[in-house]
Amino acid sequence: DAFAAYTSGKHIIQVGQFYEPFTLDMLCSTYDLRFHQSPGIVLALTNGRRMGTSYTYNGKHYYASGGFFTDSDLGNVKNISQGYAIDGRLVYRPVNEEGKLLHIGAAVVYRTPDSALPGDEDENTFIYKSPGVSTIDNRNLIYAKVDHAKYQLKQGLELMIAHQRFFLQGEYIRTMVKREQNFTNYTGHGGYVQCSWLLTGRQYGYDEALACPGRPVGRALELCGRFNMLDMNNEEAGVWGGAQKDFSLGMNYYMNKHIGMKLAYSWVMPGKHIKEISDKNFSVLQLRFQMIL
Repeated sequence: DAFAAYTSGKHIIQVGQFYEPFTLDMLCSTYDLRFHQSPGIVLALTNGRRMGTSYTYNGKHYYASGGFFTDSDLGNVKNISQGYAIDGRLVYRPVNEEGKLLHIGAAVVYRTPDSALPGDEDENTFIYKSPGVSTIDNRNLIYAKVDHAKYQLKQGLELMIAHQRFFLQGEYIRTMVKREQNFTNYTGHGGYVQCSWLLTGRQYGYDEALACPGRPVGRALELCGRFNMLDMNNEEAGVWGGAQKDFSLGMNYYMNKHIGMKLAYSWVMPGKHIKEISDKNFSVLQLRFQMIL
């Protein structure tokens, strides 16, 4: 992140490089993630940090954020014609108090094709990819390349429920790519649901400024479960990006707000037209020690 922000009461203006206001798991800190990595559908259908500007209204029960972004970042120094994105996210929090939360949200992104040098094979192309349950191995299970694109429209629905030691989180995300004449439009979709329970500790936090999950408050031992699925195959459009399902179980220990350890086991079930790693079911065991200042 590299941005400047101005805050006045419930209003926030940001300018610089930061995440677009889309999807819960991509917006929150990696220390606040229940698992080592965001679900595969989030990795496939969200973007990284982008240059842009946004306005946010952050009230107790209502949250709204919108922005305008280019399709590049600070690390891209090519002399290219930039695409752009227009983002919007709305959240309703009928219950929002210490130890209790009901969060219902929706988001949408309109984006023109990824920037590319004239004549590049990826010109007017959107690429959706995901390595599965871990980015340590950068090979992709999911890789959908949609060419002859005019624009894409991504939509997301989100839900969070917290009550003392219990936390539930879920999202459904869909993308539609409008393609040039004589090419069939493309759609891909997926979702996840995860829940967690504090074996020790008293309650979960919540980041109101970003309307995203927070870590447990104080020292805590947490048990987690997650199911994720995505399907990036579209026969009518002739795009075979692959499909995937996975179950994950995790146990996290938060020593304090700065230090944590996370252990996770995942069972991955690749579907039709997966790309790399394996076309058979396989498991992944991960352990992470984290420090945050």
